[in-house]
This record gives sequence, structure tokens and C-alpha cells, in this order.
Amino acid sequence: MYQSIEYQNGYDESLARAVAALNEGIADEKIIIGLLQKHWDLSLMDARMYLARERTEGYPMRELSAYLAEYMGWDFEDAQDYACSDGVAEALRTIDKPWSLSGEKLYEKIRKALNTKS
Repeated sequence: MYQSIEYQNGYDESLARAVAALNEGIADEKIIIGLLQKHWDLSLMDARMYLARERTEGYPMRELSAYLAEYMGWDFEDAQDYACSDGVAEALRTIDKPWSLSGEKLYEKIRKALNTKS
């Protein structure tokens, strides 16, 4: 069955939001994966991939950009650009459980990772 690009984009956005909501509300990874499989008809591999992406990129980048804009006085677009930059994405890969950290802690750890890289 053919699905338009608009439909697919809407589906992907809705799924990403559902994963983010489940990740914030439920701590148990197995339960989240089970719910994604049941309600979104995802394979085990896809459910794990969406959750991993949310935990290592989605949540940390949103939390970091919000922290920079709200508490550090950054312009919102600049904060988003920084949080989604390649350097930050690379630094996030070196941080253990970035989904469990506040924006302030993420910023500290990212700055440290970027400074040690230089």
C-alpha cells in the first residue's frame, strides 16, 4: 500500500513523541519495548532502535536546548542548533546514560567531552 510522504512524516513524528512520552513515564526498558511492539506494531529490533534513539539523542538534545535557552540565556534557535550539532551528538555518545541527566549536567559533561577532544 502506497503512503504519502506527508503520512509517513506524520507517523514518524507521532511515533517519536510516543517513545519520548513512554521514556519519561516508564523507567523499565522491557515494558516500553513491549508497549511499542503492541501498540505500534514494531518489531523487537525497531522498538529497541526507537527507544535507543530517544534515550541517546532525542531527550538529551531537547533537555540541553531547553536548559541553554531557559537558564543560560541563549537564543532559542542558537540553543537548538548547538544541541543538535555534530559535536554535541558525538559528545553524547561518550556520556553514560544521557537520558538520566538534567540539562545542566548534560551541558557540563558535553563541554568537558568537547574540551578534552581539542
